[in-house]
Amino acid sequence: MQQRFLRSKANTIEGGTSEVMRNILGERILGLPGDLRADAGMPWKEIPRA
Repeated sequence: MQQRFLRSKANTIEGGTSEVMRNILGERILGLPGDLRADAGMPWKEIPRA
């Protein structure tokens, strides 16, 4: 039971990693447009936080 629980947590992390890699490949290799960001070009200290 413990092994299944830990494996389920790892699966969620692995799933996000593959999606990030697809985004990187699409933007850098294929030249696809990146995600729109409202904070593009804004200094870190000026980004509003919740």
